[in-house]
Amino acid sequence: MNEQNIIIISIICFLFYFCDFIALYRSIKTINIIEKMISNKKEIYFFYSQEHF
Repeated sequence: MNEQNIIIISIICFLFYFCDFIALYRSIKTINIIEKMISNKKEIYFFYSQEHF
């Protein structure tokens, strides 16, 4: 019973870790896309913030 619980817990932890890895990879990809968009539009944002503040 105890060993079975340890095996089940380790499998669940592995699945959670794998899903976290996929989510991290996706978030890194989206962060790269957002950074590219920001670097392209940085002058526009800077101009906008200067005009309003």
